[in-house]
Amino acid sequence: MRHPLAGKILLKWKFQEYEKPKRDSRWFLWFGIICGLMLVYSLVNFNFLFALFIVFFIFLTFLHYNREPEKLDFAITENGLILHKEFLPYNAIDRFWMVLLDKNLKKVYFHKKKALNSVFSIPINRVDPQKVRRTLLTYLYEDVDQEGEPFLDYLGRILKI
Repeated sequence: MRHPLAGKILLKWKFQEYEKPKRDSRWFLWFGIICGLMLVYSLVNFNFLFALFIVFFIFLTFLHYNREPEKLDFAITENGLILHKEFLPYNAIDRFWMVLLDKNLKKVYFHKKKALNSVFSIPINRVDPQKVRRTLLTYLYEDVDQEGEPFLDYLGRILKI
């Protein structure tokens, strides 16, 4: 996990690449009904591209569901962040904020400067959030106006996708 530009490691932990949602039979039933209705709608309207998109979405959803998440390394260092094998210097990160909803949902969000996919999150479920916050405040601005998780993260968690 060492990186030549990182400097001294201040905090480090492992986390799952993504949270695998627990889906019951009702979720699969609703997923099938909604996808089926959209597929019928697309075929009735001769929108074959949309139908192909729906089939592709179903395939990817089941492929993703059957895949086990990978364990990734994360470290806060004196010169930046290490995410798995990638090093992000502090000057590439605009700000951070923390979401501490309950004991099962604790994340730190980072906003990268000048990036297409600018927001990423790291789960901190087994790490002391105050220690993470204190360490990051030494190097980054904390966005206290952000009070929760981004809408797409919330929607994905609620819909279990």
